[in-house]
Amino acid sequence: MSPWSPAQIRHFIEATGKDRLGVLWRLLALTSLGSGEACGIRWADVDLDGRRVNIDRARVMAGGKVVNSTPKTDPSARSIGLDPQTVLALRIYKARQWIERLATGNAWANDVGWVFSDEVGRPVHPTKASKLLIDAVIATKMPRIRLHDLRHSYATAASRHGFR
Repeated sequence: MSPWSPAQIRHFIEATGKDRLGVLWRLLALTSLGSGEACGIRWADVDLDGRRVNIDRARVMAGGKVVNSTPKTDPSARSIGLDPQTVLALRIYKARQWIERLATGNAWANDVGWVFSDEVGRPVHPTKASKLLIDAVIATKMPRIRLHDLRHSYATAASRHGFR
């Protein structure tokens, strides 16, 4: 594992801010969320006015399929505060998703309300999220990092600043 520095995290967030899944990378880089937790967020779990997201499920691989699971431990079910820039990014992403939904019409595949979906509403597959992150890292010429390392980058930065 080789976590990024806070400056590298900032650079990556800025460089991917306008990307379709830039808000996903932002959320993963600035919170303690894992990819399965992030992929399991529904809009009903997000309180943009209250600047919070509730984590009570994860989309994980089981038997070769993606399934919805409860968090691994009781502390994993939690509410996470969001900074104002992340709230703004989520608002923009939600509007973009709504436009995609209107353009897709009856073919829209997101009746559950997944926050992170593709252009036709299918939820982002946790494994695909890892591959898409690698593509974004390469495109931004950042040091190679795995999706899970992004979570550790947050933890390392938070620990250095006295947060737990």
